[in-house]
Formats: sequence, C-alpha cells, structure tokens
Amino acid sequence: MFFWLRFSCCLFITILANTAEQSDDVGDTLLQMNIVSRKTMRLESSSANSISSSFCDLHRKGPCTNRIAWFHPMKTATSFGTALAHFANSTLPQDAHIPYCDNASADTENHCPGGEQGDVEFFQNKYPVNVWFRNVFWHPTSPGNHKSISNEAWATWKHNFVGLFRQPEARVQSSFKHFREGKGDLQKYARWVRGNVVKLMSGKGGNDPILCEFYSYNCPRNESERCPSCTFSAKPYVRLAVHRLRQFRFVGITEHFDLSVCLFHAMFGGECRKVEFLNMRPGAPPQSRFEKLLAQDPDPYDGALYSEALRIFWSNVKKYDVRRSTCKKICPDVPHIFQSVNDTSLALPQFPGATMSGGTDHEYDWPGRHFLLEA
Repeated sequence: MFFWLRFSCCLFITILANTAEQSDDVGDTLLQMNIVSRKTMRLESSSANSISSSFCDLHRKGPCTNRIAWFHPMKTATSFGTALAHFANSTLPQDAHIPYCDNASADTENHCPGGEQGDVEFFQNKYPVNVWFRNVFWHPTSPGNHKSISNEAWATWKHNFVGLFRQPEARVQSSFKHFREGKGDLQKYARWVRGNVVKLMSGKGGNDPILCEFYSYNCPRNESERCPSCTFSAKPYVRLAVHRLRQFRFVGITEHFDLSVCLFHAMFGGECRKVEFLNMRPGAPPQSRFEKLLAQDPDPYDGALYSEALRIFWSNVKKYDVRRSTCKKICPDVPHIFQSVNDTSLALPQFPGATMSGGTDHEYDWPGRHFLLEA
C-alpha cells in the first residue's frame, strides 16, 4: 500500500513538472517571436481558454451575484468600466457612465462634483461600490484602480479576471503624453517603463511599476530606494504573465474597443448600452514621429503578452461569431457604431491584427469605424 502511495505521488509530481515545462517553453517561444519579429499572430482555430457561460445570473435584476476582477494597466481604456458597471448592476441609471469631468457639460453624468478623476469619481462618489456593487469587484473601493496581481489575489480571484490590452508602443506613447505631458526623451521613457504590463500581471515588484510610470521623472534626478524597482527586467516573468492571461475570463483589445464591448456581451449576455461606447477621456491620434521612434526599439516583453492577448481575442471573436453584422444585433441601440460608411475615399484603420481574413465585406474593419482615442 505504501509503495503505491509513493508511486502515485511521484507520478502526480512528474505530470505537474512536465506541464510547467511545457508552459515555460511556450512562454519562451512567444518572447523569442517578439524579439525576432513583431508581426501580429494570426487567428488560431483552437479555443483560447475555458470560459463559462456567464459571471452572473443573466435573469437577475440588481447587482451581480458573482465577482469581477478588472485588471487595468495604465492607458488601456478606462472607458471599459462603464460596460462592467452596467453588467454588474443592471439597475444603474440608463445614462450612467464613467465621466470625463467636464462640469460645464450638458450631460450631468460627465460632472465630477467630488473632485476625483473619472473612474474614481464614478465608483466612489456617484455610484459608491458599497451601495451599488457590494462584494462584486476585486478592488473594494475603486474597481478601476491600477493594481498588480499578487499571488494571493490570483489564488482568490483566479478565473474572474477581465481586461483590455493595448499595443505596447501605443500604450507607452499615451502614457508619455499623459504623465510626462509629452516632454522629455520618449525613448528613454519607453525603456524606463518597458515590460510594465508583464510586471503588473505577474505581480513582480508589487505596485511599484505603477509608481515608476506615474513619477518616472523623479528617479533620474533624485535617486531613491524605489528606483531599482523601476529598472529590473521583466523577461523572467513573461511566462507567468502569459500563463495567467490564458486563464482570464475575458480578454479585449483597446485598438478594437468596439468589437471588444460587443464580444463581452456575446460571451456573457447583458444589455449592450449606448453609453458603453463613450470615450471618458478623449485624446488625439498617435503621432507618427513618436511611432517611428518607438518602432526602433520595441518592447519585447509586453509585446509577447500583447501577441497572446490578440490570439485569445480573435479566437473568441470567431468562437462567438462576433463581427460587424452580428454586433448590430447584439448592440441594437448603437447602429452607428457598426455602420460602414459608404465612402471609398476613407482609408481603413491600421490596427494590429485588424483582419481575420481577406475580402471586402468589412466585417472586422470598415470605413468610418468607431475608434476609441482615449488619452
């Protein structure tokens, strides 16, 4: 009997070890692919991850009965919080949305009387979590807060994570404009925040990578004990980040915000509302000179993670039959979002992984397409 117990335990440990090694090999392959080439990975027919039908009881009236962990790296679309909020509590006012804090706006939902920024104002002052979303979100007071995934958080919220992911160089450019006001050395800043999404996903460095991005100008001028946490390499943690990403309940892409919102409802149900497509922080299009600078030295670590996010996203787009024509039915209140403009002079948007196949049906990109330019 003792022999068989020892044999069974050894066999189980061997299986776990082999599984981990296979996962590590995949992580290495993804990283190598991005170091050698930043070409977008094509859609694969296999399912990206195991997804249950819903977070919540779709026939509920009131707050969500399950839990949602919003993984929200900086500059990846705070506007997505509106869709999550309405999904989590269907009794929210129809027009409730993350505000862009213009107190002169005719839309009172854009006002921020509490003086906080968009998502904080929404979840703390206008629709407090402890009233509207009790025991629903990962962050107990501010669901949209930027936060790293610790091992403890992963063990507690595993399979309940959702998030949008943005092309690394586009994210860095937006971050540079927002936190540095577009001033200084962009390439130096990009190197400073390299691999930050991987660090947050893996939990390595705690929340220091967030502070490094917020206050990047402090360390070069005033060395502090936290500066080393801004410079450690993310390379050893790409495998873990990719592994966790594959277990997310939902993966969206910022560059495909329209299809991401539609996909979310295709996967989990709930009413698709007009306010879910509003931009809470309108910004300017990317600048070509910044794009050229960043393209000279792309981020291989966040690039690997983004490539896997694209693979998962397009796999689910195919699995749930999400495209322009079906999104008109899933989101009937926003026909203008998925309406192709009959104007051949308009160029199609150049997004990473914008098309799954050739053809002129414009099901996955189209002239006049709604593009979320969030600052």
